Amino acid sequence: MVSDARLVDLLRRHGAKATFSLNPGLYQNNRSFGWLSEGREIWRLGLQELPAVYQGFEICSHSMTHPYLTDLDGSRLDWEIRASRDLLEQLFSRPVTGFCYPFNAYNDPVLSAVRSAGYHWGRGKREGLHRFPPVDPLEFSPTCRVLDPEFRRKYEGAKKTGGAFSSGGTAMN
Repeated sequence: MVSDARLVDLLRRHGAKATFSLNPGLYQNNRSFGWLSEGREIWRLGLQELPAVYQGFEICSHSMTHPYLTDLDGSRLDWEIRASRDLLEQLFSRPVTGFCYPFNAYNDPVLSAVRSAGYHWGRGKREGLHRFPPVDPLEFSPTCRVLDPEFRRKYEGAKKTGGAFSSGGTAMN
């Protein structure tokens, strides 16, 4: 997103680390309109801008076009998962080892497809599943989403106890 350019500047100034989940099939050569969020236009960066904007941060695949992967099967599911990584690796000239499930949704067939594609870790949410570290690295579940009203309390609690804390997404999905 165009707003990520400001975000990464802030993260760099503070020496913060971050992982950005991208859907390469939704980007065009030039900046393009993405969607409306609370009456505000969200614009995507141009495809060729991505490497410079996200330089120094981890990139993970978020599928090609952000569908509900749990509704797909066969070749379409495999394409969403594999083609997104291939395109991101070409664009960034480095390995993409993580996968972020669109809408945080996954099931056994999706998990199997992500595993088969060779990803090392995956982030999503299954009801009742929140362990750190996860038993299966393809089933990492964030502590909360960035816009969760409980974000600050959960963050401070993890900080106080020396526990792990992970937030996921901007809740714009």
